Amino acid sequence: MNLVGSWRTEVGDCDTFVHIWEYQRYAGYHQSLNAIQNHPEFAEFDYKLKKLIKSKRTSLMQEFSFWPTTSTRKLGGVFELRTYTLHPGNLLEWEHHWRKGLEARKEVMEGVGACEYTFGKRLGRHDC
Repeated sequence: MNLVGSWRTEVGDCDTFVHIWEYQRYAGYHQSLNAIQNHPEFAEFDYKLKKLIKSKRTSLMQEFSFWPTTSTRKLGGVFELRTYTLHPGNLLEWEHHWRKGLEARKEVMEGVGACEYTFGKRLGRHDC
């Protein structure tokens, strides 16, 4: 388990924090989850933490092969997180247009990474 980054929202949904963890495949995710939940101090920690949180959303995502996540950065960057929820059946067409947009975007800024999630009833994408 590796902490990729932690961010605090400055513009938009204030009092919102984003943490991205990297696991070694789904097996690594399940091993980490099991280890945390079986830690002797977890129940008390989780109880106290839940009193501080208004809402929580967790997504398991995989990075795109054509845009792997960049390496760790120094503090001071400003990141924009974009989330897209696609209409069913539009994945290939959207990806075609999005790749073109990424090439144009690379001329003016460096992207951090992009990933997809396909669990549940939603098909979505994040990029930053």
